[in-house]
Amino acid sequence: MPSYRYLRDIEPENGQPEQQRVYTEKEKLANWWHYHWYFVAGGVALLAIAVFFIVDVLGVKKPDYTMAILSPYHISQSVADGVSDGLQAVLDDANGDGEVVVQVDIWNVSVDEETAGPHDGALVKAGAEEVMAGATKLQTALMTGETPVFVCDPAYLDAYQEIFQLYGDENGNLAGADGAGGEYTVAWGDMPLLTGLDLGEVGAQWQDLLNDWRVGMRPLYGTSIENDGDAVKYWQTQTAFFEQLQGK
Repeated sequence: MPSYRYLRDIEPENGQPEQQRVYTEKEKLANWWHYHWYFVAGGVALLAIAVFFIVDVLGVKKPDYTMAILSPYHISQSVADGVSDGLQAVLDDANGDGEVVVQVDIWNVSVDEETAGPHDGALVKAGAEEVMAGATKLQTALMTGETPVFVCDPAYLDAYQEIFQLYGDENGNLAGADGAGGEYTVAWGDMPLLTGLDLGEVGAQWQDLLNDWRVGMRPLYGTSIENDGDAVKYWQTQTAFFEQLQGK
């Protein structure tokens, strides 16, 4: 046991172990991306090779249009299926392969587990593994440009913009990281092609909820894809798709 002469000048509070800081989900996500982006970049390269093999060798159809729905809550797959089927019936064959393919993904991306969202109690939040998988898919899509259109839960819009810089302005410029998401997005309920969709018996229950969700385009300039000719061409096609959703 230490002698009294070594302990007599130590204040009681100084003898207590330092309290470990508890990070929010948003801070954890930003920290994870800071230390793991290179793994995602390597995975993107491998994914590109795999996609080239699947599409060119096996003849799998590439999507004409892609969009992703982002939320920390579980969303029924019937929503994605209903949106995909409904849009395929009214859109044109953008890539000229003889078939209209609209790919709609659902990615669970959380930002702050300490804050109760507006759907708590009504919807079920995704687990930690699903959230990390969703964040990885989102970052991959942002790096490759494969998914330019995003549908976002409005409660998390500004946080998504701050972490991922998700949305750009109408000219394709980065909109900024603080509170700019709402300015450069359009409400689902203001998009005639989306509000007129028949989402089926299960999906129809989501239509009222989705009316307030925000839809927008990822930026082009100042990003990893602005010098990629194929990615730029696809972004331009998706810009026209985004305008069609608004009835323009």
